[in-house]
Amino acid sequence: MVNNKILAIFTALGIGFFGVVGLFIDGHLIKLINVDMNTDILRLVIAAILILTLIINNIIYIDYALFLAGLVPIAIAITALFDSTISNFAPSGYTGMDIFVLSTTGIVTSLFAYASLRREIRN
Repeated sequence: MVNNKILAIFTALGIGFFGVVGLFIDGHLIKLINVDMNTDILRLVIAAILILTLIINNIIYIDYALFLAGLVPIAIAITALFDSTISNFAPSGYTGMDIFVLSTTGIVTSLFAYASLRREIRN
C-alpha cells in the first residue's frame, strides 16, 4: 500500500510548485493549465495544510489533509464544467486539460486517503 506520508510530500510539492509558478504567470501555462491568482493561492493553501500535517506527524491528520487536497480540485473541476471561469474565480477560464488533471488527481488522492482512513479507523 502507498505510504500516505510520501503521497502527502509529493502532493504538497506538486501543488505548491504550480502555485508558486502560477504567481509569476498570468492566464494559461503553455495554453494548457490555468494559473490565475485565485487558483494559485488556493494551491498554496492546500500545500501549506499538507506540510503542517506532515510536521504534526499524525497519520489521521495527514489522511484528512490528503482527502481535502483531493476534494477541492474535484469540486473546482465539477463547477468548471458548468462555468469555465467559476463566476470569475478563474478569470482566464479553465480548459479541458485543467478539468481532466484536476478531476483525475483529485480522485486518486481522495481514494488513497479514504482507504487509509478506513484502515486506521478499523484498527
